[in-house]
Amino acid sequence: MKRVFRKMLQHKLVGVVLRWLAVYGILLVLFAQKSATYREAFFFVSLLFPVVVGTSYAFNSFLVPRYLLTRRYSRFGLYFLYLFVVSVYLETWVVVFSLRFMAQLNIGLLPLPMKDVLYLTLLSYVVVFIQAFGRMVFQLQENRKAMEALVNAPQAPAQEFISVISNRQSVQVRLDRVVYLESLSDYVKIHLLEGKSLTTKATISSFEETLPDSFLRIHRSFIVNRAMVERFTRDRVLLQEQDLPVSRKYLPQVREVLGGAREK
Repeated sequence: MKRVFRKMLQHKLVGVVLRWLAVYGILLVLFAQKSATYREAFFFVSLLFPVVVGTSYAFNSFLVPRYLLTRRYSRFGLYFLYLFVVSVYLETWVVVFSLRFMAQLNIGLLPLPMKDVLYLTLLSYVVVFIQAFGRMVFQLQENRKAMEALVNAPQAPAQEFISVISNRQSVQVRLDRVVYLESLSDYVKIHLLEGKSLTTKATISSFEETLPDSFLRIHRSFIVNRAMVERFTRDRVLLQEQDLPVSRKYLPQVREVLGGAREK
């Protein structure tokens, strides 16, 4: 498992590196063909590239998924403004440093036209927004696949029986015959239709965890079959001629699940 995960991580890392190398090459070629030599373009693109990568990851990995895709547009606009100001500030320092560095090494012709610097800056933001658009398209496709998988997923079959040990024998009990369950300390008494019952060594909490939603806890000592409930009051539940108490702890849940139509 670790080996598979390591291979997946390596493949993902290789893909990221190749993608950014391609971006670097495109910026280098476009900037050099516009108005500068490849040597000047190399210095400018190399020094500006970390700012482009940082801006891209901050925008695509933080702002877009956390604020834009969750429709928190005001926060997205505010933080995007902060990111834009910081990135422009860093790019300005990169340009100043690049010009001074090339001047000291006598590289290229100075001063470099400002329109070329703006051109490179614009290209860097184009890279950021193209990646953001691609990320949003990818996220929407993933969400659609997840929704389709959820819709087409096979439904789990409804639980019809529970298996209990009673009188040292394994017994399959049909849930539609269970009226209610009663806690007797370390035992649980399962009351069935026609006045029948059986007792098993267990806790009522263990039954609460395993029984389906058609059963409802109404008291520390009772779980009832919702289909058997005839009516309930503020502190009592009537089912199959049995009058069971509803504790204050479970009353909100009882009122919510059973509904006011049956409350008398």
